[in-house]
Parts: sequence; C-alpha cells; structure tokens
Amino acid sequence: MTYAKNNKMRKLLILVTVVIVAVLMFSVILTPEQIVLAGYLTDSDLPTDLASYDYWYFGESEDYQYDLEAMKTAISSWGLPEDSTNFEPVLIGVIDTGINTSHPLIQKVLYKPLKIAEADGTPIPEQQQTTVTIGYNVVGDSTAIEDVSSDRHGTHVAGIIATMIVELGLEDFIKIVPIRAVDTSNSFTVGNIVSAINWACGDNNAQTILGKPLVCDVVNLSLGILNSTIGSSSSWNNRALLIDALDVHSATTNFVASAGNNSADSAQDLFYPAAIENVVSVMSYNTAGGLFSSSNYGNYDLVAPGQNIYSASSGSSYVLKTGTSMASPFVTFGAALLRLRYDMSSQQATFGGNPTARQIAKMLRTHSTQTIEVNGTEETYNLKVFDLDQLAVLDFSLENFDIGYADPTKLTVTYADNSQVIQYMDSRVPIDFSVSISPTDEYNPIIEEEIVWWVETLYTETEPFEIGTGTNCTLPIDLIGGDYNIYATLTYQNKTLTSNKQAVSIKYLAPNFEKIKIAPVSKILDYNGNGRDVPSYIGYTTVLSLTDIEYVDQTVEINWYVNDVLMGTGAVFNFTPTEKGTYNITAKYDGHNIYYDFVLETTAAPISFWLDALIAMLIALAVFGYIFLEVSVHRVGLNGELENSVVAKVNKILDTFENKQVKLKSRNQKKAKKEALENKVEKTEAKAASRFEEKHVMNCPKCAAYVKFRGNFGKCPYCGTRVDIEDTEK
Repeated sequence: MTYAKNNKMRKLLILVTVVIVAVLMFSVILTPEQIVLAGYLTDSDLPTDLASYDYWYFGESEDYQYDLEAMKTAISSWGLPEDSTNFEPVLIGVIDTGINTSHPLIQKVLYKPLKIAEADGTPIPEQQQTTVTIGYNVVGDSTAIEDVSSDRHGTHVAGIIATMIVELGLEDFIKIVPIRAVDTSNSFTVGNIVSAINWACGDNNAQTILGKPLVCDVVNLSLGILNSTIGSSSSWNNRALLIDALDVHSATTNFVASAGNNSADSAQDLFYPAAIENVVSVMSYNTAGGLFSSSNYGNYDLVAPGQNIYSASSGSSYVLKTGTSMASPFVTFGAALLRLRYDMSSQQATFGGNPTARQIAKMLRTHSTQTIEVNGTEETYNLKVFDLDQLAVLDFSLENFDIGYADPTKLTVTYADNSQVIQYMDSRVPIDFSVSISPTDEYNPIIEEEIVWWVETLYTETEPFEIGTGTNCTLPIDLIGGDYNIYATLTYQNKTLTSNKQAVSIKYLAPNFEKIKIAPVSKILDYNGNGRDVPSYIGYTTVLSLTDIEYVDQTVEINWYVNDVLMGTGAVFNFTPTEKGTYNITAKYDGHNIYYDFVLETTAAPISFWLDALIAMLIALAVFGYIFLEVSVHRVGLNGELENSVVAKVNKILDTFENKQVKLKSRNQKKAKKEALENKVEKTEAKAASRFEEKHVMNCPKCAAYVKFRGNFGKCPYCGTRVDIEDTEK
C-alpha cells in the first residue's frame, strides 16, 4: 500500500516536471529572439509583488523592451533637485473609471498637496492644514473617486504609469490625478468626458483650496468608441463638443488616447477620441513584437506594449490585462517624462527653451525610427514603435528634429464678408471662402500650399469634386441648382485633416410656360418659328430642346411626343423620321404642356444634300490624310522638300474638292433660277387667261410662252415679242 502510494507520488512529480519543462520550452518557442523574459523591477520603493514579477516589456537592449537602467542613468544627468519640497510636480490626469486609492502602489503617486482653505474659500489655520488627495468625479459626488468597476480598469491604467514613476524614482516629480468619468451604468459619454477634460485643464476650484491653479500637464484617455458602432441616440454623435474641448486645451496639455480593440483599419472605420488630431493615439503590440491581433491600426500615431501588462487591481492585488488601454499609459508616461526633462534648466539650454505642449506631442510622434509593418485593407502601414528609452536621451534640438513648427490640428473654413450663400440661377455671383489652420502661428506656412478645396453635392450619389488649392477659394458661378457643402482638406504626415463644411444653396427659377417653346438646338437662343422652316429628311436626325429653360430645373422629367405618341424623355430630343409625312411634336415639362404647334414636314433628301454630305466626308478624309502624312513625314525623318511636296499635294486635293463644290453650287443655283422662271411663266399664263378673253392661243416663237390674241395680233406677256397670227400659221 505504501509502495503504491509512493509510486503514485513519483508519477505525479514526474508529470509536474514534464509540464514545467514543456511550458518553458513552449515559452522559448513562442518568444521571439528579440524578446527575453528577464525584466525585473529593482527600485526599493516598489511593492514586493510588483518587483518580483518578470516583465517581458522591460529589458536591457532589445528592440521591443525598455531599458530602465539606462533611463535611470539618463535621468540622473538632468539636474533634478535633491529637495523636492517646493517643486511643482508634473501632473498626469487619468480620465477613467476611478482609482483604488488604498492600493500600496497607487498611494505612492497620488497628488496630495497642502489644503489651505475650504471649498467656500474659508482659510484653514496653518497649524491645522493637512494634505488632501486631489481627484474628481464628474457624476454625483465630486469626491467619490474610488474605482468600483468590475475590472478595475482605471486602477490598472493608473498602475502602469505608477509602476514607471516608482521604478525610476520619480515619485516626488510626477503625480497622478484620478478623474472618474463613468455614469451609473459604468459607461463613458461625450458630456462626461468633456466635463472631465475641462476640470483637468483648469476648470476647477483648486485655486481656492490649494492657493494655486490645477492644470494637468498630460491626460490619459484609455477609452473610446468605434465610429460604426455609434447609434443614432448615442452621445458620441455630438463629437464636436469633444473636438472643441481638445482643441482649446491642447495648447497647454498633452492628450494621449488608446486606439481601440476592434481589429479595425482606420481607412475603413475610425476610433474616437484617438482619431482626433489633437490626440496622440496609441495602438498595441504583442509579446512577439508584432501588432496585437485585436488592436485597431492604420493612421494612428504610435504602437506600444499592450499584451499581458501587469498592474494594480482591487485591494492590494495585481493582474494581467491586454489591450490598447494598457498601451496608452506608456506613452502618457513618456509625455510626462518629457515635461519633467524640459523643466530642468540644463535641458532647456540644450533644446533652446521650454517646448510647448504641441512640440512635445511632435517629439512623441517623431522620435522613433523603429516600425512594425502591417498590411491594411487598402495600403501597407509602417507603425511607429514607441521608444521610451529614447525620450530620455535624444537631442530634440531644431537641428535634429523638425519640431520648430507644431503639427496642424484643425482646419476652419469661413465665408468671406457679405457672401450670398443662397442664390438664384439667373443671378449667381462668386462666393469667396478662406481657411485657417490651428494652431495659429505655430504651423509651418509651407503646408498652406497643400490645402485642397472640395464641393460636395448634397442628396446625390456623386463624388465631391476639387475646385482649388491654398488658403483661399472662390466658388465658381457655373454650378447648377442644388444644395452644396464646401470644405477643405490637408494631408500631412499620412494624416488627413478635414475642415468644417459651409453650406451654399443655388435655387432654380420657376418655369414660365408662356415663354418656353420647342426649338432646334442649333438655334435655341433666337428661334421663333414653328418648325415648318426646319429641313427634315428621311433618316436625318433633328435635335430639339426647349427655349428659356436655362435657369429652371432640367432634371425634372421632360416628355416628348410625336403625333401624340411618347417618343423620348430628357432636356434634348433626337428625332429621326423614317418616312415622308407631317410630324407634330409636343413636349411636357413636369406634366405641363409646352408648345403645341411644332411641325416637321419630312421629305426624301435631295441629291444635293447627299452630295454635300459626300463632299464633307471627302474633305474630312483629306484632312485626316494630311495629318497622317504630316506625322509620317516627321516620324521617318524625310527632308523638307518631300514634306513640302506632300503638303502641296494635299492642298491641291483640298482645292479640287473646293472647286467642285463651287461648281456644284453654281449648277444648283442655275437650276433653281430656271425652276423659278418656269413657275413665273405659269403664273403669268394663269393670270392672263383670267384677265383676257381668248380667241387664239399660240406659242411665242422666242420664249415658247403662251400668247393670247385679240384679233390677228398678240403680245407675249413674258418677253414682249409681237406675234402676228399669220406668221404663226406659216
């Protein structure tokens, strides 16, 4: 029995050993060469559980790890004061689900200044003054900042920042301000986020209770929503409030936001607020140094560690979490580190001053040369890897980095003064627009040349079309009636800024049915006939339209009828008769009759018509032949004499055709005169027959016309020749 028990224990130990070995081998296989799990934290102030964990994203020299020891060495050269009593720390606002204030890690980094007055301004005696934890709850009790969410999301996010602060020994220099912004259902709304941002950026009563303003230097936003998931009743439909708040405060505060976990390409679907230009947006990479599978990607700014991130949770515990929410705090800490670095005079001397918030954002976006390549739905992206080590040592002077100008963050289009944004077709005038770029006076003016102006036609499926470039634009006056939006875009560093849209409405005139008539297109401006004077031949197409509809809506249905049969629709009607006859053509505009008496009298085309057509065709062939020969001469490199000879021959052909056309025209004119003479003779004879009583009727010997006699003599009524009846009888 004892043997069996010992044997069973031995087998169990062997099984456990095999499992441990298998796990170790499996971890080695799955861990790429550049990731070595050997990143322990060493600062003595760290809680034991945190210090003993083996971090995959901390290491000495690998590409996707942060070398904390090297950072400590760099920070020691900045000149941080040994006594931080009067030092104003860099403040990081964490807008999230709140924070576990009792956690041993969190307690070390909360901002706890001295409270010198009550909220109503009542001074507190110096001997009674104590420190107070600064935080805010935008919903309900403003002091209720504890994280009661089921996953302790805000605590985990703040814990990542706190880990970096404590490990690098910066507890006295960088502090966290928790801001709880979830509603009662633990959701984020635009209104709550905007209130949280405004509070973090100075809209608070800190001046009263602390005797100094409270403005967070950096704000972390590990939150957001995918554009395609925003419902019609969602507060996120009013993102303009959020954009305006970020625009107002980005001059003094850096905003960092997670890019979301929907595996979505930004070219197909955007995640907010990360997609807003005033935000440094963060994607996540995995333990293998590739984009994490669920991370959104594309035209976001940086990619940071986001898989299996170890941080604070409920009580005094720690948990692993994965997502872009965990990647964002690394970049947030990087922004705070830059703020702290350039608070030191030695660093300002190297840089050339104290960088603005927008310049720090540009440092974050441009400091790294390492990328992760990702194939998107429409293009291949090279995502910039956030390199925390480099922020402590890089020389960000203007000679090395293009941070002399701030990145453009917003385009605003406005009308020129007194612009007529509602016009009518017959009185259209140009409309002038201008666009301004934010931040004003901080961007590189050369980018103004890259602004493109667009016109969007509303209520149609047509694509917007370009109408100009630069900071000013004039809307052309040849637009047809309709409703339009005019806006501008600016593409900068693979991102496209789109301005607000300004509306313009061009109104059609009501049709005047007393004036509108049918007319040939070739005579549409001055035709006053009724169609009977328009040549119409079998097989020949007559193109008709309506007069006086230049300023009315021609997209309205226009129906064309031939002998009361519907034969076509549209603003232009092509009619090709197939037989001789009379054709009554009418039209209806939006059901209203236009003109009733347009008549085409169709006959067979005369020979001269076809001869003219043939001559025109031959001339066209000759011209094309001439062009062909010209090209051929130049192509084969013949000499000038041959070229001149060819040109002379072609000109001779053209002259011959022209002469034949002139002769044919002369022949046609003689024929027409003869026909006119015969018609005149016939009319004269008819008139003479009715006027005189005839006794004899003879032919004039000169012109063969009929001569009517009275007695024995007559006079030709046409040529005047005297005719003797006896002569005619001889």
